[in-house]
Order: sequence, then structure tokens, then C-alpha cells
Amino acid sequence: MALKWVAATEAIVLAIYAQFALRQSIWWGVTCYLLAGAMWLWSEASLGWSAATPLPPLGPPLGKEETQLRVRRGRWAWLGLSGVATAITVAYLGNNTLTPLRLAAWLVSVGAFVAAFWVWERRERSTTQSRRGIPVAWLQVDAEGWRLRLSWFAVGVGIVACIGLGFRLWQLDVNPPAANYDHLKNLTDVYEVLHAGSRPLFFLRNNGREPLAFYVTAALVRLTGLPVGFYALKLSSVLMEVATLPAVYLLGRELYGRRGGFWALFFTAVASWPVILARLGLRCSLAPMISAWVFYVTIRGLRTGRRNDFLALGVLLGVGLYGYTAFRIVPLAVVACWLVGWAIGRRDGQFPRLRMSNVVLCVLTALLVFLPLGLFMIFHPTGFWNRVFWYLVYNDPAGPPGVILLKNLKNLLLMFHWRGDTVVWSSLPGEPVLDPVMGGVMVLGVVTLLVRLLAPVFPRGEKARYAALLAGGFVALLPSALSLSFPEENPSVLRTCCAIPVVFTIVAGPVAIWTERMWRAWPRSWMRGLAGVGLALLALSVIRLNATRVFETYVASYRAVATDLSEVVAAIRGFEATLGSADDVYIVAWPGWIDGTALAFELGRPPGWSSHQLENAGQASTHTHRSRPGMYILHANDVAGLHTLEALFPHGLTRRVSSRWGPAHDFVLYIVQPAAEGEGERGGEGPETRGSGEQVE
Repeated sequence: MALKWVAATEAIVLAIYAQFALRQSIWWGVTCYLLAGAMWLWSEASLGWSAATPLPPLGPPLGKEETQLRVRRGRWAWLGLSGVATAITVAYLGNNTLTPLRLAAWLVSVGAFVAAFWVWERRERSTTQSRRGIPVAWLQVDAEGWRLRLSWFAVGVGIVACIGLGFRLWQLDVNPPAANYDHLKNLTDVYEVLHAGSRPLFFLRNNGREPLAFYVTAALVRLTGLPVGFYALKLSSVLMEVATLPAVYLLGRELYGRRGGFWALFFTAVASWPVILARLGLRCSLAPMISAWVFYVTIRGLRTGRRNDFLALGVLLGVGLYGYTAFRIVPLAVVACWLVGWAIGRRDGQFPRLRMSNVVLCVLTALLVFLPLGLFMIFHPTGFWNRVFWYLVYNDPAGPPGVILLKNLKNLLLMFHWRGDTVVWSSLPGEPVLDPVMGGVMVLGVVTLLVRLLAPVFPRGEKARYAALLAGGFVALLPSALSLSFPEENPSVLRTCCAIPVVFTIVAGPVAIWTERMWRAWPRSWMRGLAGVGLALLALSVIRLNATRVFETYVASYRAVATDLSEVVAAIRGFEATLGSADDVYIVAWPGWIDGTALAFELGRPPGWSSHQLENAGQASTHTHRSRPGMYILHANDVAGLHTLEALFPHGLTRRVSSRWGPAHDFVLYIVQPAAEGEGERGGEGPETRGSGEQVE
């Protein structure tokens, strides 16, 4: 028995080592992976497949009352209300504007339809017991009053959740450091929602974008009083993405029990991939959050066969389509889960069949939720599909489509271990998406799922869920591989983000299996303590690796292509406090440098303030008759622009600001005082005049 445990432990350690070795020698890394996989399979078979991990029990057999649509009192009234509200929605949502009446009608149509078919179950449960596997504290009422009961497992889950929040919120104001083009377009839309009364169903700017993230950000700004700026975008993104964590826990529990949920939660909480996307401030944070709940409800529905799971799934699918373009693949991923799960599990007497009535209700619910955006899609197909068509229709493939697709799939599957995304804004350029520890464990996770699909000791019901998860996760990765016209953009951490919950559930599998078996086989405290030390070292190494990736490597690569606007804002604030107004500050453009719109938002100014950005220093000639002090901000390398300003305003003061990001980010301030009375346009030499180009600190 000891040898078997040593083999299981060594398999995990060797897989992690293999990922580190892979970057030094491909063949040695692959060899170590093969050895790790063989050792893991031997230990699995030797320790007993059936005792691997306790899965949640299948629900009780469906009663006769659940095999048909039960006619409850009031169902037709709910359906009638839904029909009237749907008619109003259709009548008033043909254009791209959302009004309170239209929003209310839409919500009523969906809510009434779901209420008409929702199965209200009454279950007697002791007040001293919690739901199976849910690691939460609960209140107990007795003669002594209210008492809080808390298990050690709940404490562990709470600590992991707090770590996940810390990874997402720590230094959020400076990481990511600066807004990019997409952020500015999003900020402009949020500003128009708050200050211009804009209420579109689909935002047409920047090739078209779904609306949910913009309204969430606008609501956050309105409730908190934050300025419309980059920090508001990042904070709303984090608040939306953090709901991924409980969903990933529940998904992991469906496959590997509560310890599987714990480790899936942990890996998702600290992994650089979801953390960076959460902090990024773009719509993509909505996609993994909703897809996590979608996959959980889908797998749960395959296990229970209950109608409520399919109604909830329909609502989630509809809402997800308002979040991010890549989510449009998720309905197909759900179909893949259904087909694979039904094909494998339909012959199992314990596996509830995929009832067509539940599938129809799911589809109808999703269509009702999607109805407003669907009407826009019908009336404005070009606007709705413009972003997708750019990659699939408007541009010719970079080569034979079949060959490009196969290469894209190969690069896509290698993103976790060999070479990831190259976009600086959203990833660690060229680095694998997973750190070496999670990358190594993921290989064993895939091996575990594949072997469990083939091992005859597992019932078809369990196999159906394993296969459904793999099928759905693979489909969720496809938006990146379908970039046939721009294969260099594949793999993309943004377009594959809907697969995040599946990936980290797979990563959690081997560690969860090892932890569960250890807990069963090692009853003595010192044995469990020894195993706990090993798991703690694993967890700490993962935390350290990903903290380095998020707070050091990512920030450094981002700063290399960004500008520290906070330093420019500080200079403008200093000018306002001592000499003049921000209305008299101008930015002289330089390739790849400050964007006037970004600076406007950082200053709390409307987007129109970007008109203070001059294409070249010569445009300052219109300001020679100014009666107030002015300031021009130039790139440190813009020597010609500085000479032009010195020629226009010979009384100006020059100051070079040294950036904390390094000399490459330095910039120059040229401060112009108003001409004294009686002086000409150019003025004469006065007692406070500095020589041309003199540095004034």
C-alpha cells in the first residue's frame, strides 16, 4: 500500500517537474510526462477506481408527477402575462433603444414564463444540518438563541475566497497601469450612458459590443460616486468576475466531490489567467463568470434531470449573450454536453434521460431572455455580427482553411504548456497560460478524465458527466481557433475565457483525488498532518508563482508599451494649483504615447477634452495671443516640437520630468507665461526669461 501512495505522490511531483523541464528540453519534458502519466494510472488502478472520489449522489428517481408538465393552479395566468409582456417587448424593441417600459416588459415576460414552469419542491430538513457539501456557516436556533456553526472546511473555503479577492483587488489602481484603445471606447460609452442619456441595446462603437458590462459599470459609478475612469472599469470588472469563484466550486464538486470543489476554487482564485482578465476592465470578465454557472447547471442537469436546472440554464444562456462576443459559442458547448452526455449515459438505469420537454423549456427561456438583443440582430444584422464577420467573412483566410484550422487547434491546445497569447494588455506574452505547477497537474487531470471514460468500473452516469465536461470545454475554446484570417492572434486568452471553469476543474481533479484518498487511508493525525504540509507547500508554490506572474511580470511587460498617465495628471494638477487651469494644458502628440481621451478621463474631464491634443507643436501658433499661463506636454524625444515651442514662446520654461517607470517614459513640460502689457507677440527679454531649452526643475 505504501508503494502505491508513493507512486501517486511521485506522479504529481514528476508531472510538475516535467513542465519545468519542458522549456529546457522538449524530449526530456515529454518523457517525464509519460512516466508521470504511467505512474498515476498504476496508482489509480492499484488503489481502486471506484473508491477514487465520492461523487454527489444522483437525485431520487423521478416521480410520475415530474415525468409530465404538471398543471399547477395559475400556470395559464403566468403564461398569459408572459405572452402580453412579450408582445409589448416585440412591439417596442425594434430599434436600438432601451426604455424603462421596454425593460419592464422584458423582465416580466421572462419572469412569468419561468414562474409558470418552475417546480416548487418542499423538503424537510433539520435546522442543525446544512445542505450536503456546501461549505458555508449556518445559524442554529435553540433555547439559548442564535448560534453560528462553522466547520474547518468552511474556514478553508473562506480563506481561499479571501485570497482570490486579494489577488483581484490588491494594487488595482496601478495594475494594469494604463488604459488602452478598447478601454477608452468603453469609457466613452459609459460616459454617454450617464451624462448623455444614451440607452442602446447594442453599442455600435468599436465594431459593436454587448451592453451588460457598460450598464454594470454605469450603475457602479452612480452608486459609489467614482469618476468615469479606468479604475471604475477595473473595479466593475472584478466585481462581475468574482462570481466565478462559487460557480467553479460547485462545478468541481459535481465532478470530484467537495474537495474537488475546494481545489477548483483555489486554482481559479489565484491563477494568473482569470486574475488578469478580472483586473483588465473589459467585457471579457463576464464570460467566464456566466459560463461557469452555465457549465455547473448543465452538468447538474445531466445528473438530476430536473426541470428547474434547465430553466435556470436557459436564463443563464440568454444573459450571457449580453456580456461578451466569445460567449456566443457557449450555447453550442451546451448542446455538445447534452449530446455527449445523452449518448453515453442513456443506457444507465441511474442516469435520467435528457427529456425533450426540459430541453424545449431551456431553449424557450433562453430565447425570451435574448429577445431584445435578438430583435436588434434581426433588424441590424451587420451591426450585431460585424465583429464576428471581421474574422470569418470580411477577410480571406491566411491559407487553406482546413490547414489553418488544424494549425490553430494545435497552437490552441499548446497554450497551457508551451506558448500562450502574445497580446501585452491581457497576458504574459509568449508564456504558457498556466504556471508550471498547474500546467503539470492539468496533464494528469486530462489523463484521469480520459481513463475514467474507458474504465468499465465507472457507471455510465458518471462517464456521461466526464465526457460532457470535456466536450463542452473543447467547444468553448474554439472562438480562438476560428481566427482563420489572423492565425497570429491564436491562441487568445480573451476568446478562450469561457473555458476557464472547465480548465481549472480539470486541474483540480488529481489533487482532489489524492486528498480524498489520503483522508480516507491515513486516519492518524500525524499522517494527515504530513500530507497537509505537502498540500500547503503545493498551494504556497502556486500562490507565489502566480503572484509573480500577475504583480511583477505582467506589470513590467505592460509598462513597456504604456504611459504612466498618473505622472502626467500630477503635473497638470500641479499646474492648476499654482499657475493656471487644465483648460490651458495641451498634449503634443507622439506615436504610441499619450491618448488625449485617456488623459481626459483620468482628469475627470469629458471625452471632448481630448481636443487639447495637438497633432504637432506648430498648432500652438494659434495660442500666441494668450492672456493666461499655458502648459505644453511633450514626449522626451520630441526635440523638434520643443524647438518649435521655444520659437513661438521664447519666454517659456522647460522642465523634464523623470518617470518612475524609467527614462523611456520621461516627458517634458513647456510652461508659457502670458505676455506682459506693451510687449509684442514674441515679447522681449525680461528679467525672468530663461534661455532657450534651459532645464528648470
